[in-house]
Amino acid sequence: MGEEDCGPKEYPWIEGPHENFAAQGPEQLAHESLRWFEHSDDAAVWRENPSARLELVYPGEALTITARYSPGLDLSWEEQLRDWFARFPPGSGGVSEPGESGAEQYHWTVDFGERGRIDGIVASEATAIERLKSLGQDGGSSPILRQYAWSLCCLVRRSSHVMDCYSVDTDDLAELDELPVRLREKRERYARN
Repeated sequence: MGEEDCGPKEYPWIEGPHENFAAQGPEQLAHESLRWFEHSDDAAVWRENPSARLELVYPGEALTITARYSPGLDLSWEEQLRDWFARFPPGSGGVSEPGESGAEQYHWTVDFGERGRIDGIVASEATAIERLKSLGQDGGSSPILRQYAWSLCCLVRRSSHVMDCYSVDTDDLAELDELPVRLREKRERYARN
């Protein structure tokens, strides 16, 4: 990495609000983010990139929610944000950083494909599995909460700069109870090597 790679950088794709999402509400957030996405200096580049997505990452209560605009849903960006906010209201907590040296924590994710994802960190794998299960059955009639994939990751901080991460995933709700066993097996395999 050369000297030119160091120092602060500006990323136009992370412009916009970074807090007070509940106060701004879905209508204002949708309007302002679409205006920015369509009229920023880089809009022409994004139009040529089929993988470009408009997304809003916001904190919930002990969650980080990533809502992505999905044009195939036949819902406006505002309607999609309303659905996300109704199910996962903006909060002040968000996901905490992994803890102290030597402490195990469990990062879990429910992924909805191109529509978004939900992340959390908890102190035990049992709590992580509880969260995954509750979110796996919580979609109801929402067109957004489809295409589930679940992952469980064990994080062990070794120092301020070193962390061990072991992860397993599934796209089958019936396999959620197997994730802790698979995770332990994976950790044992790597410990032997």
